[in-house]
Amino acid sequence: MYSQLESQPQQGSSSSDQVDQEQHVAVSRYATVVPIRIDIEAALCYVFFCFSGVLLLIFERENDFIRFHAYQSTLLSISSFFSILVLGSVFGSYTIFFIIAFILNFYMAYRAYKDSSTLDYYLLPVIGKVAFEWTASE
Repeated sequence: MYSQLESQPQQGSSSSDQVDQEQHVAVSRYATVVPIRIDIEAALCYVFFCFSGVLLLIFERENDFIRFHAYQSTLLSISSFFSILVLGSVFGSYTIFFIIAFILNFYMAYRAYKDSSTLDYYLLPVIGKVAFEWTASE
């Protein structure tokens, strides 16, 4: 699972040196800057709502899968916050909408953990597309 590595030649040496000695640098799609397994790190994006998403956006600069989930978690948390405020004031109960937002974050943490072995992106309808475009543009 974590041993899928791709080899790329190291740049900076002359062409005759590359023919004689070809050096390879291992690049992993599962490599992260933060010393945590990728599945746990992806699930952590959703655990503390937008706080963990923003922290992982700051510290994780290498892995696009983690950055996507950090963006999606942050956008989900912000939109959930405003939805709770609006719907709670309209219907008079904030509790039920907070519970729905909590369950959605828990489900997204589960999906991020589960999909990390294959690096499948689970996109939410509007937020997921925006997060994917932001990650792709970096």
